[in-house]
Amino acid sequence: MTNHRIGTREDWLAARRELLDAEKQHMRRGDELARRRQELPRVPVETDYMFETDSGTKSLAALFDGRSQLLVYHFMFGYGDHVDEQNPGCRGCSFVADHFDGVIPHLNGHDVTLVAESIAPLEQLHGYKERMGWRFPWVSSLGSDFKYDFGAAFTDEQQRNGAEYNFRHTDDPGQQAPGISVFALEDGIVFHTYSTYARGVEQLMGTYRYLDLAPLGRNEAAAGSWWRRHDEYDTAAEYNAKIIDEFRANRGHVGGVWEETPLLLLHHTGGKSSLSRVNPVAFLPYNERYMIWAANGGALNNPAWYHNLKAHPNTRIEVGNETIDVVAEEAAGPERERLFAAAAARYPQLHEAARKATPRVIPMVVLTPSTNA
Repeated sequence: MTNHRIGTREDWLAARRELLDAEKQHMRRGDELARRRQELPRVPVETDYMFETDSGTKSLAALFDGRSQLLVYHFMFGYGDHVDEQNPGCRGCSFVADHFDGVIPHLNGHDVTLVAESIAPLEQLHGYKERMGWRFPWVSSLGSDFKYDFGAAFTDEQQRNGAEYNFRHTDDPGQQAPGISVFALEDGIVFHTYSTYARGVEQLMGTYRYLDLAPLGRNEAAAGSWWRRHDEYDTAAEYNAKIIDEFRANRGHVGGVWEETPLLLLHHTGGKSSLSRVNPVAFLPYNERYMIWAANGGALNNPAWYHNLKAHPNTRIEVGNETIDVVAEEAAGPERERLFAAAAARYPQLHEAARKATPRVIPMVVLTPSTNA
């Protein structure tokens, strides 16, 4: 997220109207691209591809299911992003597939069939499909050259010597890659009309359209770095609970992404609810005290624990296997600048968080043991 100025309603309206003109141009360019996509030459499909489906073996023509247009998503199964024995479906493909069920009735009503295909036994697809709660048609292309012929899977020789992917040569295509292929059925003949790969698949990810409207945008360190299968997301409370349990079971040590980060457990009391809460918080020692910072991931608002400490500064923390009564005080002026510089020297990502949080200034909080206060 870039830095933004604070302006008047008149400033906002002037900028919004200028942006509207750009949005309209972008929309018109998209309309033109769609028209050119539809005008691509149609290529007859001469191979008699066969698929295993829920209702038996079917040809490519039969997958149209009585309609004249067919979208086939090349779903990576047993290979791909974060795949293992417990999670055989590619995480990225799973993110894409989460967008299918809601649109299928509308596509079907407009003469379009959508299916996914994978190189895997049908029963394995059934198991993963049931876990994910999906209803869309998912067929097995195991034993067929379909995925290979349409540029989303690669032979051993291609993996050694390179192959064409996304209409360009790549030296290391891997075993499979994401993509979607589109077909038309006319007078009993199947035609290939379009395929897209790599970021072209993003057209199917409606979630990104919502994120592009949000103040922080996509807010991702790398494309897809934040994706999870939809049953893998923890709520903030669940995530904190796991860290707290690990902290207490290992005398203050937490592994994973927190392996190199000293953590303490900060107890705080709700300013309005008066309910007791605990949050794992990164800290650095500071003259027999503890400094913490309310970065909140670079969000524009301070975290709840910061407000609670302002309302109830007398609290306690857990450090290692000790519980310590402390008094919380926000640093100000030169002291705040010194503390932030020290923390950012240890954790350079704080600079990026501060940039994102603008105009909010990340508070630096000092926790002083009550015996020293």
